[in-house]
Amino acid sequence: MRAFVMAARTGSMTSAAKALNYSVSAVSVQIARLEKQLGVPLLERRGKSVVLTDAGHAVHSEACAAIEAHTRILAAVKVPVSSEAANGPQASHGVA
Repeated sequence: MRAFVMAARTGSMTSAAKALNYSVSAVSVQIARLEKQLGVPLLERRGKSVVLTDAGHAVHSEACAAIEAHTRILAAVKVPVSSEAANGPQASHGVA
């Protein structure tokens, strides 16, 4: 979701990749997976830029809210966001 939100914010896969410290390919794959999961295109590719589709607009605000909630949860348990991003989500305490 972070890749999608950043691509929407910056208008570019390349800029999103730089902001997230990912490869452009990784950003593209993550967004493609999200689009496949939802069954709709979220971004319209226009050369080197991207713009939100109608579905992308609908998903964008919810994705931002989900990311903000995730960040608050990590802060509540004092897990640095960079640590979680680097190591992936950790299933612990019997909660997946």
